[in-house]
Amino acid sequence: SNSNAKCFVHGLKLVMTNDDSTVDGLSVTQGWSEGGFIKGVFVILGVGVLLPWNAFVSAKPYFQARLCTEANGMSANIELWFGFVYNLSSVLSLASIILLQWWKDKKQIMTLESMEMSASFETPTTTPTDDKPLHDRNYWMIVIPLSAYLIVFFLTTLLVLFPKVPTFFFLMFTLVGLCICGVCTAFASAGIVGTAGMFPSCTGINPYFSGQAIGGVAVSCANFMAAGMQDPRLFRETYCKEDGIRIQAAVTEDAIEKCVPYHEIDWASFSYFLLGSIVLAICILGYSYIDKYQRSTAQTSYESLAETDASRVNNGNVHESARGNIELPDQGDESSSLDEPIDPSSKALEFNDEASDELSIACVFDAVKAPAFSIFMVFFVTLSLFPGWTSQLKSVQECSSHIRLFNDLYTPLSFVIFNFADLAGRVLSEYIHLDQFHHVSSKLVAISASRLVFFPLFLVCVARDSAYANAAFPSDLFSLLVQIVFGVGNGMVTTLSFMHAPTLLPTVAETQTRASEILNLALSFGLLCGSISSFPFSRMATGHW
Repeated sequence: SNSNAKCFVHGLKLVMTNDDSTVDGLSVTQGWSEGGFIKGVFVILGVGVLLPWNAFVSAKPYFQARLCTEANGMSANIELWFGFVYNLSSVLSLASIILLQWWKDKKQIMTLESMEMSASFETPTTTPTDDKPLHDRNYWMIVIPLSAYLIVFFLTTLLVLFPKVPTFFFLMFTLVGLCICGVCTAFASAGIVGTAGMFPSCTGINPYFSGQAIGGVAVSCANFMAAGMQDPRLFRETYCKEDGIRIQAAVTEDAIEKCVPYHEIDWASFSYFLLGSIVLAICILGYSYIDKYQRSTAQTSYESLAETDASRVNNGNVHESARGNIELPDQGDESSSLDEPIDPSSKALEFNDEASDELSIACVFDAVKAPAFSIFMVFFVTLSLFPGWTSQLKSVQECSSHIRLFNDLYTPLSFVIFNFADLAGRVLSEYIHLDQFHHVSSKLVAISASRLVFFPLFLVCVARDSAYANAAFPSDLFSLLVQIVFGVGNGMVTTLSFMHAPTLLPTVAETQTRASEILNLALSFGLLCGSISSFPFSRMATGHW
């Protein structure tokens, strides 16, 4: 009857039919617990995808100790080198994927047009095996990068146990490992986002990006606790005089912490990298479950459709679909024909041949260019200011108060605030229903572009060695509010852009994966451009042109 509503997974396509046995792509008969488990898997995948970056950057003291004897100049700015190698390799690999797909589309465009013309008349009935290559492509696009992550992490964990490894070998291994992780991030992120786009946003996209933020929160909290265990006297000796007045001159060499070479096994770093290896192994198992779930659901859907079609044929109340040999009930004017366009945002797609559902990379880019630009702008602004300039922010009560949160713990606290705000923005985005708004793409572009206002806002926050100290607002509350809005906007606009993009395209695995590649390229390119622009901005902000 027309009162029922059912959601079948057609291979990797979400297809709306009429029955109440499933809701949001998850079978009610299987219970909501399975949907909750899938959400949990996407959260873990979000943590795992950014785990290499978070782990390598947060373990800065360990890498500095291993490199200070022969690469002391590099160890002082090790996180900048890590960021450059990681983001550059990610951008180049994603760009290569997209250019290769564009070249293939150009060569096959005549074939695709021919297939579309033939599909308008009649195509063979689709079978479950037709979608198997798409399953396999997505599966290996995610599992192989995660396995490479695991190998790099496992070898990095083993190296902790060998303090006498030559510095040059350790440096080359670390940089090559980061390059591999950057390439793997490009593939894994594109594959996971493409898979998440096949589920409702509350089941796939939102948990995945919340997982990324949770990873950042965990790392920042760990760094905050580590800073809390350090002796605060070094900070006061470096930045404060005995009478509590801030030293205006540059920090002297005697106050700078000297590099201590790595001679003994760092069991804390060993445990840290070992835990990361375990998390990555869980990610591989978790995604294998999602892939198995999709395959079993697709098979069940085909069997159900075959039984339904057979019963309708026996009743004689059928007509042939204009696309394919699928028989549909004759519902008169109340039901829309499969030939009529269906709003992609409704997640309701007709059964169709694979060739006509897949879009060229140029068409996909044209559809998602607004969300892609929004993502680029968000991360360009964020990386231009965080963590380079935000780590220079200080409390107006620095040195005048003995409370550590106003002194040596202020910078670690600002990292915690940003990551919690970013997580809050990603979680809150789940409660924003984009289908209730008009011109969503234009709104996302406008909001992301408005983040440029944070450049002057952070310049008027109280910061160490700022050339604009006279124009700064002498208020910790103002600085904290700017940081909170900065973090919430980063998480919210990013998640909303990734949520909106899948609704602009058919819910087909190949098309969603192509869109994911473009969005992740925009993200990585924004990270790279933001990292590069942070250098001239910091020099301008400190007056060191």
